[in-house]
Amino acid sequence: AFVFKSMLITLNQCVKKYGDRLGASIEFSIDLTKASKPFTTRCSLGDKLDKDYKDFSGGEKDRLDICLMFGFYDVISMGSNINLLLMDEPFSGLDEEGEGIVFDLIRGKTETGKSVYVITHSSTLDSLYANKIEFESINGNTHLIN
Repeated sequence: AFVFKSMLITLNQCVKKYGDRLGASIEFSIDLTKASKPFTTRCSLGDKLDKDYKDFSGGEKDRLDICLMFGFYDVISMGSNINLLLMDEPFSGLDEEGEGIVFDLIRGKTETGKSVYVITHSSTLDSLYANKIEFESINGNTHLIN
């Protein structure tokens, strides 16, 4: 439990820097004073403070998930040669401001030499910083479009 708590502290620090950018916070803790060592999660976003994750709307959960995803990536890649971040539909459910912030976070990763692959149906990808690979389905088969 003590090792797990130490890992949670590291994760909380990593998640916080992304939460600060997205106007959200997620904090994990474990109560070592109780025999069952309960695990707790506190989430805040806007005027919703210290709420359970299920109390947030879809778009709000997306912001919380992105904070968590970037934080997990940082923890997992600490002290390793992991150079790849794969994101599936990170913009779904986000408003325009949220999309812009996520673009900035992705750019930040690429500027540190990380390779970021984004799978999206969004047509607003920043063409200055992205290469597109497009696919189409023809008669149930997937084909690469030049």
